Amino acid sequence: MEGFAKKLEGIFPHNVKYYPEAKLITVMDRIKITERGVEGGGPVADKIREMFEAYVKEWREKRMKKE
Repeated sequence: MEGFAKKLEGIFPHNVKYYPEAKLITVMDRIKITERGVEGGGPVADKIREMFEAYVKEWREKRMKKE
């Protein structure tokens, strides 16, 4: 989750908060990202959802290669 938070910070500077103890990322205090997915609506949430799905897919592929 921390890696995805850093990626989002590059796109939405000063609008991303990461809470490692809760495994939670918030963007603009409106969109929530957890290990389960993205909560929120609108075009920004839709874009973040696409990015998150691609990030998870890439992470799983890297993990499979290590095994």
